[in-house]
Amino acid sequence: VHEANEAPALELAPTAHIDIWMANPDVLMQAESALTLLSEKDWETINGINDPANRRSVITARVLLRIGLSHAAEHKVEPSAWRFTVDARGRPAVAEDFPRINYSISHLDPLVLVAISPTLELGIDVECIDQDVSPDVIAEFSHLDEQHSVGGLPRPREIREFIRLWTLKEAYTKMVGSGHSLDFKSI
Repeated sequence: VHEANEAPALELAPTAHIDIWMANPDVLMQAESALTLLSEKDWETINGINDPANRRSVITARVLLRIGLSHAAEHKVEPSAWRFTVDARGRPAVAEDFPRINYSISHLDPLVLVAISPTLELGIDVECIDQDVSPDVIAEFSHLDEQHSVGGLPRPREIREFIRLWTLKEAYTKMVGSGHSLDFKSI
């Protein structure tokens, strides 16, 4: 009950935020207890990966995802209990009988990132800036305006700027669920 001159209490919406979980696969693999968080379905996927570095990255991503989701759900769901599906847009998602929490994963040996938000749609990507990217690749995946903005920069800076733009596009396409079906030249 409020007095006539007293303002009613405001209900504030939960703060929208994104948690980023990151780990080095070699370090996480030393924590054997983390491997017990993985499901049989996780192991089926993992056992189909032949490349050792990619296998470690996928294991790390699955462990971080399970821990991060449980944290976001205020530990009402054990990390090993989470189940997953594919949503209407073709994106991996938490199964319907669990709290709705959005996530995105990116890995690049030796770094795995998992972004998690209960309220925000999101996408994440990580790339190494120390790559040799040919001018043809830059032209193939850059909007004309981007080609103009990176063209003429010293070569190492041109590559870094292209990779920055690439990771933004990759994260965006993960967020909207289109993956590489969108022409990166049009973004």
